[in-house]
Amino acid sequence: MHDKFKGFLTSHPLQFGYKKSTGCQDAVFAVQQTVNYFVCRGSTAFLSALGASKVFDKLSQAKLFNKLVARNAPSCLIDILIDWYSKLYSCVRWNSTLSEYFVVKLGVRQGGILSPFLFNVYVDDLLDNLESSGTGCYVNGHYLGCVMYTDDLLLLSASVAGLQHMLNICHTFGLNNSISFNHSKTICIKVGPRWQRQINPLCLGTEKLRWVTDFKYLGIVFKYGKTFKLDTGYIKRKFYTSCNCILAHCKSVDEFVKLNLVISYCLPLLSAVDVTGQQLQELAMCWNDCFLRIFGFKRHESVKLLQFYCNELPVEFMHDLLKWKFIGRHSSE
Repeated sequence: MHDKFKGFLTSHPLQFGYKKSTGCQDAVFAVQQTVNYFVCRGSTAFLSALGASKVFDKLSQAKLFNKLVARNAPSCLIDILIDWYSKLYSCVRWNSTLSEYFVVKLGVRQGGILSPFLFNVYVDDLLDNLESSGTGCYVNGHYLGCVMYTDDLLLLSASVAGLQHMLNICHTFGLNNSISFNHSKTICIKVGPRWQRQINPLCLGTEKLRWVTDFKYLGIVFKYGKTFKLDTGYIKRKFYTSCNCILAHCKSVDEFVKLNLVISYCLPLLSAVDVTGQQLQELAMCWNDCFLRIFGFKRHESVKLLQFYCNELPVEFMHDLLKWKFIGRHSSE
């Protein structure tokens, strides 16, 4: 993208998706550290994870162009986009039969280079509305009341009333921008000293939301309680499932090829997540079991030397190294 257009396609700093040098790890880090900030100071944090239905396919193209006009984007850029999107046609294939072609008036192009930027522009007003409302969590004067990664939105508030107000903002934005938030996939959770307190269900529009005991965010499952806990059981199950699948289909492959496949597709990257010593030990057992199975070691045999000669670190050191690199990358920015 040409530099002169980038300024018109920038998005809110709390949108971590489709941006250079940011990703899932940054979003998870922001959520966990914000919750810990309030919990360590004796407050209870209230969260809500909103599930939107096919936002990429259902956003209004006309409203997208209006948002670009409001940003004072160059008319040449808007005209090109309008011309491109006015020529989008599609059809339905049933076996060898094709339906008549019809104009596509909703959504952004799947796989298009500009599509991620256009999506961020489309939902950017929602993050601005949440911040300007004054509700949500603040850390040292910085607003962290919402964290968004592509279309995964998480709301964070230090009060139940504040969280309900933020849900109202999201509902209104959805109605005005053709975004449908699925109430059955939208949940609420509380973390901190008052985590056992009974609270009436919050509402998204006219639909009541559930208070749950755990939730999945960007591939990581968190559990509620006095602290923001990571569910290592989910990580272990996912690791063993992926590892068993790879090893079952690679029986005649060299051991080091198997190891590289497991590292590439099974090993969880937890550099941004705070875990306890006990949780690291549980994850270390999974990592050690993998070496035992690949190289045919017995259960009582140690794999530390084997990991050393394979140029692989134990999980504890691997986690420390990844976290050091993660923090070092952000401290240098």
